[in-house]
Amino acid sequence: MNCMEMKNGKLVMLVVIVVVAASVGVAALALNGSADESLRIAYSNKVDYEPLIIANELDLYSEEGVKVTTYTVTGGIQAAEALATGAVDLAAMGDSPALLLLSQNSEMRIVGRYGGGEGMHRIVGWNDITTPQELIGKSVGIQFGSSTHGAFLSWADSEDLNLSEVNLVPLSPTDMPQAIATRQIDAMAGSEPWPTNVENTCGDQVHEIGNSSGLGNTFPLVLVTTKTVIDTRSSELQSVMNAIGMAVDIINQDREYSASICCNLTGLCAEDQLRCMEPLFYEMDFNQTDQDSMELTASFLVEYGKIQEIPPLDDLVDRRFLGVGGCCDPVETATCIIE
Repeated sequence: MNCMEMKNGKLVMLVVIVVVAASVGVAALALNGSADESLRIAYSNKVDYEPLIIANELDLYSEEGVKVTTYTVTGGIQAAEALATGAVDLAAMGDSPALLLLSQNSEMRIVGRYGGGEGMHRIVGWNDITTPQELIGKSVGIQFGSSTHGAFLSWADSEDLNLSEVNLVPLSPTDMPQAIATRQIDAMAGSEPWPTNVENTCGDQVHEIGNSSGLGNTFPLVLVTTKTVIDTRSSELQSVMNAIGMAVDIINQDREYSASICCNLTGLCAEDQLRCMEPLFYEMDFNQTDQDSMELTASFLVEYGKIQEIPPLDDLVDRRFLGVGGCCDPVETATCIIE
């Protein structure tokens, strides 16, 4: 498939859309159910968020006896905004949005990591860009504040790429295929399904320039809530964490089945969905590797002026909800659902 011909739209219009979308913030949340007195959860319909998708689609929350309302957003930075404004009670996001949130609001707490993967962030661009150094003087679309944003800073450093000579364009991931296709930007950085969407739109005109493998970072995907929710709704929060744990078990027992559920929401075909899962692991935990990885990302965010200092994660991670404490055994329930 070839890239589509040049359209009349201008890059400035895409940037305006990003700015307007950010200004609306939580007004852009897509409501997936009734919101009365339920625990409100924000996540994205992306490969990185499969446990949240599966928990919702298979109604695993009901298995744990908890009422939830789910909201879908474009990325982790919107989920972070929703949590910061009180629009939701729990949000799933990557490391950079979490670090930005923890740096700005002392009430925020990480309650677990449900996945991650070294190579989850990809840089895709036109074929005439054959090395990272050839991005100098070029425009790269990226969702500012996203986990990919932090990963891109780390990747650029590892490649000795001077970002002062690269034009980073704040862009909604949904606009990236069109922007690449019309060469309004030369490359993009993102996690799945965004790079695959670009490849499917542009075919053999584009290729992977690089990815986040080999940076010594697992890019933890985390669940963040507030101290108030922990103090006042701990039982509901535990049930939600158990349900997400069941979803993780389902993924690990049968990735093909999981991909078939999630592809309808990510917009990928089942084959692409399964391929995009390959760099990722899914597991409920938060260990020293996760903390080291987040502190590594935080060091780059400090270096580039995104945050002032590395947040004290020892004080901001609450691991008490990672143990199974509900009425259902996650492995047994997951096995029954798959069968």
